Amino acid sequence: MIILVRHAAPLVDGERPPSEWSLGREGRTETERMCARLVREIGTRPNVVSSPEPKARQTVAPIGVSEVDACFAEATIAASDLPLYRRQKRREYVEGTEHDGWESHHDVVARFERGFQRHKHLADERPLVIASHGMAMTLWLRERYGIDKPGDFWQELRFPDAFRLDEDDFSRLFQDALNVAQVPIAPELSRTTHKWRHDRIAMPQALSKA
Repeated sequence: MIILVRHAAPLVDGERPPSEWSLGREGRTETERMCARLVREIGTRPNVVSSPEPKARQTVAPIGVSEVDACFAEATIAASDLPLYRRQKRREYVEGTEHDGWESHHDVVARFERGFQRHKHLADERPLVIASHGMAMTLWLRERYGIDKPGDFWQELRFPDAFRLDEDDFSRLFQDALNVAQVPIAPELSRTTHKWRHDRIAMPQALSKA
């Protein structure tokens, strides 16, 4: 079993870049709840690997981080876009726009896939939990499995969120909201128009399986 986790809600600090943000009080509470559910779902101690960013490491800390790997860090963006951390530009980015000064889609996907294959091999038959970030996750999932509307997928990601990854598809692990107050980042999307919302998704073979 392989679980991909999006970090819990951080405490926004305008004096620091987002890569240095830590979880806020609400985020820590939701982390404890999610990790308890993950342990029950998995049933045994997993290998846990995290992005080096504090908010990602703290999200899976309750189940123990085995290793930190920069392959799962968030996509880097231009320093000029950091003060407002522009939401519309981030959406355009995950939908396919290459912004000047931002990490290329190819580089994000390549490093994420490299880390995924490495830790999948190291885990062998043990469950694997990977903690990462919204944009990096979305770019990789879009490339590996195919996502009908990556901008909508990214915008509806929860803080925190968890997905079970299989060979040919992926699905949200907990269909109920971990924290209802955090979910409505965007209006609710229709299952019939957004394929990624289906419980089980038949995905195209975007990448060859190793």
